[in-house]
Amino acid sequence: MSERIARDTVVDIAHDFNGPLGTMLLETLILERRLGDDPSSDTIGAVRSIQRSIDVLTAVIGDLMDLSRIAEGALQLQRASTDVHALVQRAMTRTVADGEKARVVLDPGPAVIANVDARRLERVVANLVATAVGEAAATSRIAIGVTRGPAAVRITIAADEPDPRPQPEAERRRVALGLHIGRTVIEAHGGRLLTGDARFVIELAQPEAR
Repeated sequence: MSERIARDTVVDIAHDFNGPLGTMLLETLILERRLGDDPSSDTIGAVRSIQRSIDVLTAVIGDLMDLSRIAEGALQLQRASTDVHALVQRAMTRTVADGEKARVVLDPGPAVIANVDARRLERVVANLVATAVGEAAATSRIAIGVTRGPAAVRITIAADEPDPRPQPEAERRRVALGLHIGRTVIEAHGGRLLTGDARFVIELAQPEAR
């Protein structure tokens, strides 16, 4: 009973955070429009940094709620036809800081359509991109690709050179939790998540793909 109460409390807290975060994001979007789109502006850069931080917190809340659903055996996917290449691009945009964008590169390619839960898959990809950046050496390039095989869509996120330094314990726990949630979401799609040193491969079974 105590575990159930704890999970319900986490869900209640997550719901309570969603409202203020949504308001904060809306206010930053209004401010961004008023400031214009000058990439050299320190102010617009700060606004976009705030937006990325809001996205991170929103993703954490989503992960906590999914963790509760996983524990209850109640994770349900909301599948729809989705351009996975565009989804990965969105995940990169919301995750990668301006100072890291030069070394995180998505291979150009056509639309790759798959029947997936876009919201959850984007959250998984964003978490894996952030993890790859954190596990890569400071000068390493992180290459991201989206390809379609005869029966699966594959997303590859790989650093050229992992960081040899050990991660702090708190960061290892955070990564382990994110991988647990990500693997559960991918397996719910009928796929699998492969992991290595600053390298991650998502395989999404799509037997009906053409």
